[in-house]
Amino acid sequence: LIAPRSAIALVIFFLMVPNPQAQQPVASADQSRPQPKLVLAEGVYNNIELMKGKPATAVLPMMLAMRDLLGVDCNYCHTPHSWASDEKKAKTETRRMFRLTEFANNEVFAGKERVNCWTCHRGQPKAPAYPEPASPPPERRVAEMMMHLTDEQQKLPAAQVFKNIQSMKDVPAGQFPVIMSYFSRSLGVKCNYCHVNPFASDEKPQKRMARKMLAMVSGVAKNFYGNANTPIECYNCHQGHNKPPEGTGL
Repeated sequence: LIAPRSAIALVIFFLMVPNPQAQQPVASADQSRPQPKLVLAEGVYNNIELMKGKPATAVLPMMLAMRDLLGVDCNYCHTPHSWASDEKKAKTETRRMFRLTEFANNEVFAGKERVNCWTCHRGQPKAPAYPEPASPPPERRVAEMMMHLTDEQQKLPAAQVFKNIQSMKDVPAGQFPVIMSYFSRSLGVKCNYCHVNPFASDEKPQKRMARKMLAMVSGVAKNFYGNANTPIECYNCHQGHNKPPEGTGL
């Protein structure tokens, strides 16, 4: 068996490599020598979805990796002695998470593997949720002072009050101090991390990336949660850091 930490690197690899049946055979110097038959995952295991078309030998290393990335045992997702069963919600949710991370990597990072299980979970079965402050945080008060909104402006769509609004155009302008405060706390940054004066400027790449992130979250809500409120938000990945960790952390 492959050691669990060595197996981590195989998770994304075996999900991304092309179906071996679709590849053309490489010419061999000895055409008469019998070639070993590649056994696919669905030929060995029942109810395979994510690993369909991948070598059967890749399944166990992937499961070992998942165990470490989420800090769980096999029975967290699987029913013991009935491994093919979809009885447990965690198993079907895991499938959705894999498709979600693939969507995020394709939409924002041009297909590069930048988002994986560790990005949000970091050894925990559930990614931590945003810790709601008991009282308005100082970041919110700063945003309110900088925006100088009148009572009338607070009720208008943001696009009618602020310049160069490309995301959240229809959100009431009065909610922007709360939203900007949430961004600051989730990423552990101040306003000038993304903005310069004047605030409408797109000079900083962090601002342009933030727009991509917002579009990704909207896409997740649309494609995976039926446009309902999505549990995927900035804090899940960032957890108070301006950049989520890369790699697996193991």
